Amino acid sequence: QQTAANMINTAILYGFNGVDIDFEEGVCNASVSWCVNDTLVLDATSVSNYQALLSALYTYANQITTESSGSVLYRTKFNISAALPAGVNAMQNYVNLGGSYQTLLSNVTYGNIMAYDYHGQFDAPGGVSDANAGLYRSAYNYGSADYEQYDDINDTLTCGTTANQCGGYQGYFALAPNMANKLNLGIPTYSRVENLTSAATSNSAAIYQPIASSQTWAAQGGGVVSYRCLYGSQYCSPAKGDDLPQALTPNNMVAWNYSSAVMTPWFYYVVGGTPYFGSYDNGQSAANKVSYANTQGLNGYFTWEIDEDIPMQDANYV
Repeated sequence: QQTAANMINTAILYGFNGVDIDFEEGVCNASVSWCVNDTLVLDATSVSNYQALLSALYTYANQITTESSGSVLYRTKFNISAALPAGVNAMQNYVNLGGSYQTLLSNVTYGNIMAYDYHGQFDAPGGVSDANAGLYRSAYNYGSADYEQYDDINDTLTCGTTANQCGGYQGYFALAPNMANKLNLGIPTYSRVENLTSAATSNSAAIYQPIASSQTWAAQGGGVVSYRCLYGSQYCSPAKGDDLPQALTPNNMVAWNYSSAVMTPWFYYVVGGTPYFGSYDNGQSAANKVSYANTQGLNGYFTWEIDEDIPMQDANYV
């Protein structure tokens, strides 16, 4: 309770109107049993403490905005938000450790679903090229027992409902009924580029192809590339995390495509004989996601992150 009050009072002191908790999968301290060799291992205690902190934050925010007439924030609004996982396996793990998304969402103003990083170079070995943030399920058959089959936005929300069983996995609508109006849908402003095992047989066949294992590529961030870098090589910045083997140019670009299955654009290009695949969001796919969020009754949407868009000085910024 004291920690929650300190956090909120500090935010108020500097003019902020909320506190956001980016817990994701816990914290790591090498001195405790659930952190193995500095590798994060989420446990029941950290899940319980996380939910207790959210409850304390939400309770204190409510006190100073609705109950304390002497508070500077009386009759105003102070937001408590939290980052939420998007993979059904991560969601299931949270529940298995005693977590409750119904409880979590009851103690926040809204939750931000990190609806990206569904697929990437980290799927190697054994994975295939697929969308970083697909709206619907991939056309590729991963297998009914594999949670990766459900790595998309629609399944993140609707798995476990009457209309979408997902082999026993559950999404937010099943885990936290009637909480749709507290959820914000994340839209990424970056791509994940994947190194394919072999060249595609055709331009349109680069999606759902085996990904090559590449420790060097993985160590560099697994091909995370901002939208501004894809838009124009003059905006690429390795210092800010853009990680391309070579800038996209008319000489190495093979094809731009749009997947009607995942409703996300993607590209295929070759550098020095090595084939690469990448998916990203543009105006068309972002509009699809906004429309979807509205239809599903979500609270709103957000981007990660705004500085990855093209700069304002660009002639086509508008």
